[in-house]
Amino acid sequence: MDILEGLGSIGIDLETVLQRFSNNAALLERFVLKFPKDETYAALRQAVEEKDYERIEREAHTLKGTAANLGFDLLSEKAAEMVENVRKNDYADLETIFGALSEEYGKIVAVIEGNG
Repeated sequence: MDILEGLGSIGIDLETVLQRFSNNAALLERFVLKFPKDETYAALRQAVEEKDYERIEREAHTLKGTAANLGFDLLSEKAAEMVENVRKNDYADLETIFGALSEEYGKIVAVIEGNG
């Protein structure tokens, strides 16, 4: 199974995301392969650990956009939820939301790296 098929098997809407990439599967795959190397998730994790709310907002916002562009909708939704909570000064559930975000991130990266 190739990477895109693997992503489809975990619920990524490939038809929609391929349209964003002008139905160019090779181009989409090239961007998907870069995703695990992006340091935004690691920076977000560190910000959560340090309770650096300004940085959480910034990193979660970046991850939200990247994930949305690649069709990682659940990941994008969890990142958006973190952004909204920080903007409302509602910090109580950030670690729980980050846990769900991390689980989805792990599934995606496992597929991309061939372990899923």
